[in-house]
Amino acid sequence: MPISYPISEFVVADTGVFWDIAYCPIPNGLTPEKIYHNIKLALKNMGYYGKVSIYVYGDENLNPKDIETTGIKCVFTGDEQTRVDKIIHDLTFWGIRKKKEERRANVMLIAGSKAKDPIYVKFLGYLRSINTNILLAQPEKLPNPIDEASGWLLRYVSEVWIWNSLAAGEKPIYGADAY
Repeated sequence: MPISYPISEFVVADTGVFWDIAYCPIPNGLTPEKIYHNIKLALKNMGYYGKVSIYVYGDENLNPKDIETTGIKCVFTGDEQTRVDKIIHDLTFWGIRKKKEERRANVMLIAGSKAKDPIYVKFLGYLRSINTNILLAQPEKLPNPIDEASGWLLRYVSEVWIWNSLAAGEKPIYGADAY
């Protein structure tokens, strides 16, 4: 069962989107600009109206050259573990900074199977404990997020999207208003 939040707490909160482009590449037929607008639309359709900041993590050689012209900030990293470590570091400190500013925050993690990794779950749990709303998007090839293996992760998450659906601006597959 998704976490129940009083929506008013997070409706105007800033949302930090941390996107691992290696696991969730740009879908065919979409551009970085369209994805930027569609993520904002999907959040708005779920009742999130605050400022949205999107950070994409990946290898400089694999990222489209025009991605930063859309308002998405690129963070180039080395190998997979370095990328995962950088995402964890950045999303955690983004949430902590919002807490120090005494502001509510939403954090969206767009990642592959690593999102179920105990280290991600630990840091997402920490963010949840400081009253940060957690959102998740994952590639379609992963098991359904309602399966038993995702139980720990879902204790901290309020909505889950399939990556291609989020990139198209659609509703989540898991969450209070998903059905």
